Amino acid sequence: MKCPVCQNELKEFDAGTFQIDICQDGCSGMWFDKGELEKCAAHNKPFPDSLLRMKRSPNVLIDRSKARGCPRCPSNQVMNRVEIDPEINFEIDHCDSCGGYWLDIGELQHMREQHEEMAEISSRLKAFEKRVEEQLKDPTKATRVKAFVKNLF
Repeated sequence: MKCPVCQNELKEFDAGTFQIDICQDGCSGMWFDKGELEKCAAHNKPFPDSLLRMKRSPNVLIDRSKARGCPRCPSNQVMNRVEIDPEINFEIDHCDSCGGYWLDIGELQHMREQHEEMAEISSRLKAFEKRVEEQLKDPTKATRVKAFVKNLF
């Protein structure tokens, strides 16, 4: 398969239960076939850190404004950009035809960091909910908690 960014040949990388394709000698982008990115997200540490710290070749420029063809589809189907984080204009490429995803260098690491941040927020929220639930069992504290929550909204 050819890299949709710099047209180098993609090389297979063993990721445990599946393989991804990487542009090792060019832009360092990664191709995930349908379902592989979800498998990656399901694992805490699916790849060696060396993969996450890959460097792109200095002579390769990444132009995010150009439409990219799917490396898997024989017709080189144009991929769509999927917005992951609108605050920082973070997008990845997705092929509607085969269901694969293309990630530019650094995007996998960024997705992992977002996932860890969301897990931390979820954990804190659950702990807060548990404390509120315990407070609601005490009638005097329950009135104060209900007033506090009411003032939030």
